[in-house]
Amino acid sequence: MSTFAVVASRATPTNTRLGVLLSPAQAVARLRPRDVALGRLDVLGSLDGIEPGLWALDLLERRGIAVLNSRDTLATAHDKLATADALACAGIPHPPTAHVAPWLPLPRLEPPLVLKPRYGSRRRRQAAPFLCVASRERSGLLAHDALALAARDGFVVSQHFGPLAAGAADGRAGYARAS
Repeated sequence: MSTFAVVASRATPTNTRLGVLLSPAQAVARLRPRDVALGRLDVLGSLDGIEPGLWALDLLERRGIAVLNSRDTLATAHDKLATADALACAGIPHPPTAHVAPWLPLPRLEPPLVLKPRYGSRRRRQAAPFLCVASRERSGLLAHDALALAARDGFVVSQHFGPLAAGAADGRAGYARAS
């Protein structure tokens, strides 16, 4: 009989409802070929990366355990820059996205846009502010604001907020949403 296990660092209500919860190390020790592991590693509370344990998902796959939400899947889903790149490679309309960091040349920042952490999601808004700039009148402060956030939070993305480029898959214009 095979086992279905949720591989996660924390026992959230969702994780515990999905199945048997195992830490990455427990999953490596307990799961066998023909078992199934659901990777549920989340973004760190500091919003600067993914919880430890991606190594375990790689090891489980190499051992013949079916892994849903692999290392690459989680890394792409949690990182807004990687998500934007994957969508662009697939030809899926997506808001223009740029990396803002003190060590990089400042990208062209055209309002309206949103500045937000590179990693994280809606439920973590209280942990890091989002700056929505909707007019050119504010664009003079934009570079300063972007670099200040980047210096404080380390990783920030700038994402256009508004109608997507023409040619959405269904022929309609879409709108970017802060994620």
